[in-house]
Amino acid sequence: MWTNPWVRIMGTTDYEILLVDDDEICLMVCERFLQITGSHALITKVVNGRDALRHLLRDNPTRNILVLLDLNMPIMNGWEFLDCLKCIEMFSNVRVVIISSSIDAADVKKSHTYPMVARYIEKPTGIKTFTELMNDPEMKQFFE
Repeated sequence: MWTNPWVRIMGTTDYEILLVDDDEICLMVCERFLQITGSHALITKVVNGRDALRHLLRDNPTRNILVLLDLNMPIMNGWEFLDCLKCIEMFSNVRVVIISSSIDAADVKKSHTYPMVARYIEKPTGIKTFTELMNDPEMKQFFE
């Protein structure tokens, strides 16, 4: 199992994409798709919501951050992470895209109750998913 709690890949310092997933393969696939789409954002990978929250609290809160968030993870799941994020006002610069294997309509509906969640995407993802994100006016800045 991957033991490094976070790994950074070089990019610009104004924009960051935070990959949050306990599945190493999903992290690798997302990272690769981001590279293919030409993202110049700093890419950081963490394996659960607690590590993501710690990263956000410790790192530069003025950076624009896009979180690609899995829901089902140990230690702190995606919903718990979103609940914490919702309570911390300093994270108004954080946008979240949920990428989950859950196809439950209740999860999709629940995601709309979090103002920072921009999209809900079902796994598996592909280059088409990342191309759509790249062309979304709200996400475009992370891919330029």
